[in-house]
Amino acid sequence: VLACLNEYFEVLCGAVLDAGGTVNELLGDGVLASFGAPIAHPDHAARACRAALVASQRLTALAGSWRTRGLPPLRWRIGIHTGEVVIGEMGTEERTKYGVIGDAVNLASRLEGANKALGTVILVSEATRAAAGDAFSFREIDTIRVSGRAQPLRVFEPLGAADALSPAQIASRDLHEAGLAAYRARDFHGAAALLEVAGAQDAPARSRGGRGPSGRGSGGEGARVAALCPRGALCPRRHEPHGRGRRPQARRAHQGRAV
Repeated sequence: VLACLNEYFEVLCGAVLDAGGTVNELLGDGVLASFGAPIAHPDHAARACRAALVASQRLTALAGSWRTRGLPPLRWRIGIHTGEVVIGEMGTEERTKYGVIGDAVNLASRLEGANKALGTVILVSEATRAAAGDAFSFREIDTIRVSGRAQPLRVFEPLGAADALSPAQIASRDLHEAGLAAYRARDFHGAAALLEVAGAQDAPARSRGGRGPSGRGSGGEGARVAALCPRGALCPRRHEPHGRGRRPQARRAHQGRAV
């Protein structure tokens, strides 16, 4: 297990460092990383998205390697949020770390967990989507509610560099966005038809396609950074979020209610 974990961390942390990020903590099979401190980068949100996409590509290759070696399946989820945090040296005289705390970190962790319900691998908040600019292409996945927040939260999936999407990725994105628009216009039959086509090879579309109008889906202080919370699994099991005894519930929002 330790050999597998170390190989996994080498790939994941390497992607963070290559993008100019900071690995703040290793938490079991999870990693907490930040971008924008201690060195300020105006494009910290774009760097976090780049790190997540590169990490996912490298972990896909690692999963294939493990499969050929007869090792357990490897799966992972990544959540990214951009906001104000407290970041810096913290601890005791005997033990310190360059840590990061704050609501932005908590929300990144919630997004990591929400991937499982939504069928995605990487989720970013609307704040990260806006801060990342036009360097990457995104598609909106859903509007959800997470533990600790009363207001619904729009979440997005980064697809890749804006100028490097394949025709299949563009077609899938356009179908999903058309289905989402039809769903929000309460054209549920039209949405189901669009998402059925998209859902043949697309887990988020299948998740939404199974729902109707009321159904359920199958630095220093004050630094503004992008917090990235990836988590991997070496075998099929329930994941626990960072610092909690149970996973947070990600509830889809529908007409101002959680459904």
